[in-house]
Amino acid sequence: MKNDSYLRTSIIGFMLFFVKDCFATFLLLLTTLFTTHFSSKAIIFSYIFIIIQFFLILKHFIEWIIFGYKLNDNSITIRKGIINISYIDIKYKEIKQINEHASLWDRIFKITNLSLNIGFESNDGTIRLNSLSTLEASKLKYKVTNNKNTANDTKEYKPYYVYRPTIKNIFISSISSFQIIFVVIFIDNLTDRFNINISNISDSLLTSNDVSLCIKISIIITIITILIFLGFIRQYINYGNFNLFSDKENFYTTSGFFNTTTTSIYKDNVYTLLEYSSIAMNLFNLMKVDAFTISSSQNENITKDPLIPFIPIKRGISIINKEFKGLKHIDLGLKKNKVDASKILLLYSTFPFIIFIILFSINRRISYVFLFISIIYIGNTLINYIFTNINSNNKILNIRYGFFIRKHYITKAKDIERIYIQQSFYEKILNKWSLKICVRQHPIKNIKIRFIDENTLRHLLNQI
Repeated sequence: MKNDSYLRTSIIGFMLFFVKDCFATFLLLLTTLFTTHFSSKAIIFSYIFIIIQFFLILKHFIEWIIFGYKLNDNSITIRKGIINISYIDIKYKEIKQINEHASLWDRIFKITNLSLNIGFESNDGTIRLNSLSTLEASKLKYKVTNNKNTANDTKEYKPYYVYRPTIKNIFISSISSFQIIFVVIFIDNLTDRFNINISNISDSLLTSNDVSLCIKISIIITIITILIFLGFIRQYINYGNFNLFSDKENFYTTSGFFNTTTTSIYKDNVYTLLEYSSIAMNLFNLMKVDAFTISSSQNENITKDPLIPFIPIKRGISIINKEFKGLKHIDLGLKKNKVDASKILLLYSTFPFIIFIILFSINRRISYVFLFISIIYIGNTLINYIFTNINSNNKILNIRYGFFIRKHYITKAKDIERIYIQQSFYEKILNKWSLKICVRQHPIKNIKIRFIDENTLRHLLNQI
């Protein structure tokens, strides 16, 4: 292997680091010296800091010098080291995933950063190629894609467009659950406590005689509007430029305005999908889908990639069922067994009611606190029963839970690492069981499905 045949990454990346580091160092030292009036301690500190920064810059320069790569017909070879030189040869077909990230400055100087996910259980599971020219990065991505697609077929698969979120959906998704709860409480106070007509709030404020109240309400409305607007801007910067493409074997996502990120996701590496809907997204029938891929190395256990952000639920389900052969969405409704729900409510209410009666005769204030806690606990248990559901079909598990915030996991039964079967005192009375599931520790870590009947439990165990 001749050294002169290896390419180095772009020197522009090192120069950008050098300029940014020098500029930051200059501002910090200038501020320190002026605030301490050029004291002797500040000058000594400045010299020490400059020496540290010099060695840091030298380290980055040496890393750039010793790193080289070569694009072969079927593989990429990485060279590292000066005295002890090591070579890593990676077949294109072994690269499971390519992530690309480019900051605003990188885009100006036409360079980018690639991460190659190889899937080895070693520290070399992810190879990073920083400060590649966009031309070299395009060559590498083309070779990887072309080798994957032509391994057993001479046909080249071109990516096709799948989805891009609309501005309306991005805006809805930017509204947090806390903001919705705050607005509801605020409106309730306006209508009940201050007798203000919410349908015509501007006229109500103008005709009100309480000037201080009008100013306070106007300030609160302005703050809420600004927070919602800033949340939308943040979400739009992240996902306004999001695009999802697909071919026979991969998904490709691009996102970001200033710092662009391009990710390729090998479909066979996706073992769990998460459908998520916040309160606002539930109201407007939206969800986002995250893909959890197989670990690339021991230092990077799980990779979570936003696959489909802020999409109408029906369309998102259609894309999942079309694009994934090994994972399929199954609609899970609410548990509508009124008899079981009544039994749970009765069993979980009996003992707290007896304690409440005893406490009420001793101390009413403590009894009311206990009643409030008991109602929350019983309500949470009942909601957990109604809104948690599980289905297993063709070795594919669908798990749904959550009331205000809905989560729906789709995973393969073969990826389940551990299961626990439990039965509490109340479940013994009801002849029900609890099932705890752990899929490779993440993302499903000890999710518990309670009050499962015996037939359903047997079916799940046979599938698993």
